[in-house]
Amino acid sequence: MARVAGRTVSQTRAHILNAAVEMLRESESRQVRIADVAQRANVGIPTIYYHFNSREVLLAEAQVENFFRLLGGRSGHVDVIGDAVEQRDREAFVAGYRQYLIEISDKETTERMWQLARVLLDIYADPVARERFVAAHDASLQRRINIFSRAQEMGWVDDSIDPTSYILESGALILGRIMFDGSAHQVSPEDMADYLWSRIAPPTPGAP
Repeated sequence: MARVAGRTVSQTRAHILNAAVEMLRESESRQVRIADVAQRANVGIPTIYYHFNSREVLLAEAQVENFFRLLGGRSGHVDVIGDAVEQRDREAFVAGYRQYLIEISDKETTERMWQLARVLLDIYADPVARERFVAAHDASLQRRINIFSRAQEMGWVDDSIDPTSYILESGALILGRIMFDGSAHQVSPEDMADYLWSRIAPPTPGAP
């Protein structure tokens, strides 16, 4: 593969994208100029346009990348849960799902939600970013729906629950925690996990 300034083409593209993501952590997208990204990435402006068709495309990709980075290691937990389903290991599924629910409800996640809210507003204001975000997020959502549906088929979670509705509900609850950040009414990650699990626990004897 060809190299640009000591990097492969794909590495240079990733480097530019990373510089744009860093800048979006500091400013709104409307304030980020191509010249500023070029300076941060230490590349020429033509190099940016070689990898990205326009400023709008670069910032749209950076906004979406920023969103998924702020979600942290959630995909790792989804991998664990997905593997448990594939291996038909109910114990690993329940343990993995509970740990996932705890970690997406903890203080660190709540702090990221404040940043995430700003990123979502930025994405919403950019039609190109919004289109790319919906496509990327739908793919992530579909994966979780598929895992949930498989678990229902095996009787591990309540089969009367609509997978899409539950996943959207849990996401809204996690994002909504920022409204109670620091409040005396804030619930613990463990209590949040217990509630979210209780919504889907199969109504059979011995269910956790």
